[in-house]
Amino acid sequence: MKKRGQLTLYIILGIVILAIFIILFSMRYQTLEQDFESEMNSIIVPEQIKPAKDYFDVCLKRVTVEGINLIAAQGGYINIPEEKYKRTITDDFSNVLNLYSVYDVAYWFYESSNGIKETQVPTKEKMEEELGSYIDNNFNDCYYFAKSFEDDGFDINYPESIMTEVIINKNNVQVKLNSDLRISLKDVTSDINKLMIISDSKLGELYDLAVRVMEKENEDLFLEEKTIDLMSVYEEIPYSTTEFSCERKVWQKAEVLNDLKEITNTNIAALTLKDQTSSSYLPTNKEYFEIDITKPDYITESFSYSTDFPMFMDVSPTKGEILVGDALTQQTPEISKFLNLFFCLNNYHFVYDLKYPVLIGLTDDNTGLTFQYETAVIIDNNKPRNFEGEVFNTEYANEFTDNFCDNKVKPVEVT
Repeated sequence: MKKRGQLTLYIILGIVILAIFIILFSMRYQTLEQDFESEMNSIIVPEQIKPAKDYFDVCLKRVTVEGINLIAAQGGYINIPEEKYKRTITDDFSNVLNLYSVYDVAYWFYESSNGIKETQVPTKEKMEEELGSYIDNNFNDCYYFAKSFEDDGFDINYPESIMTEVIINKNNVQVKLNSDLRISLKDVTSDINKLMIISDSKLGELYDLAVRVMEKENEDLFLEEKTIDLMSVYEEIPYSTTEFSCERKVWQKAEVLNDLKEITNTNIAALTLKDQTSSSYLPTNKEYFEIDITKPDYITESFSYSTDFPMFMDVSPTKGEILVGDALTQQTPEISKFLNLFFCLNNYHFVYDLKYPVLIGLTDDNTGLTFQYETAVIIDNNKPRNFEGEVFNTEYANEFTDNFCDNKVKPVEVT
């Protein structure tokens, strides 16, 4: 009884410490946001200069929003990393999927050309760095339209270089552009060494939810499990069954692939996340398609596979491009004549290797911002792909390599 009481005390103490940590962590971010707002409000310019200063603030916010939309649409990247291993022309898969010639969307999980399973989940710090670089490279467009102020008597000395700092929070994106901008009007001059804006955006919250969905997929492989279910349920897909019939069925591989694309397109779109205010009672069909992750009601999720997306399918046994089952009563000619007087028995058992992408999108209904990324669904010999490791963000690659090399005397199994 004494040990049990001590254990309970330790559990309670642990919960209290965790609660304190969460509160302090939250207060720290609130303090940082308040400090940023205070610094932003401290930037004061003469009233005569204010119209030009306001223009640059508005233009900075516009460039920021453009960058946010781009980085969200491309899976957290402005510039998607090049794939480590080159692919052949006939290989439709890579670490990026071109979405209707509009965006290149990064895979967060994919299989390399040599069969190695790779992850490229960006860190929030990497997103901040890339968004800052995007603003640096595109803020020059603001100078062109600022020339209209020169016609009104303003004298503007544009900075030779700028450096932008970005912080992605849950509910907004903070941007500080450091420069040596000088604006003059007649005898009034103002040196503006920084521009600061806050863009209301759920980019941080959408990213956090996207990571949770990816972690859930790697933990439960729910996309692979649903795919196997679909293959076994739909009659259009020959999978595994035994029939008392004298007529042997045959399937064209190309037709099976097309049917599988259509079935996947319809059913993957039915996947949903849990709403915070949803009822505890759910119809059976909806419950089957619901992923055990709770999301805010103002975020809309989408899981999609388009028939225009690539899909690799390999099936065995086949005869050329034909899938045909085994006629069990025909395998022994000596007894087939006798058995065929009573019944015919056909066995169908096909083994699939399958690979296709699923586009996962999370949309803030209030602003329309969509964060999306791709993940590869892989079926290997009728089984879900094997993923035993954690998701390594690309930023941690050097740290992982150092730790690996520091322990080189330790036996390591490499798959």
